[in-house]
Amino acid sequence: RAGNAKAAFEQLKYAEAILIANFSESESNSLLAVTCNNLGCYYKRTNKLHAALSYLRRALKIEISMQTDDVTVAGTHLNICAILSKLDKHDKALQHALCALELVGAH
Repeated sequence: RAGNAKAAFEQLKYAEAILIANFSESESNSLLAVTCNNLGCYYKRTNKLHAALSYLRRALKIEISMQTDDVTVAGTHLNICAILSKLDKHDKALQHALCALELVGAH
C-alpha cells in the first residue's frame, strides 16, 4: 500500500510463473487461483480493467474446478462484478453479484 505496487506486481508475476510450471499439483492450483485473484485486483487498482477481468475469470475457473469453498468463490464473483460494473456491463455484473449472494446465502 505504501508505494510498493510495482514490487508486489513483480513478485506476483514471479509466483505465477512458478505455479504454472507446477500446475499439475493440486496445491499449486489453489495457490495459482489466489495469485490470479491478486493479479486481478492489482490490475483493477491500476485501471487495466480487461487484464483484471482476464485474471479474475481465470481464478474463478480454477476455483470452480477445484471445488474451492463457497465464500472464496463468492469473493471472486464480487471482484468480477466490480470490474464489469466499471466497464458499464451492469447486467453481467449483476449476474456475478447474484452468484455470490447465492453462494454465501447457502451458509
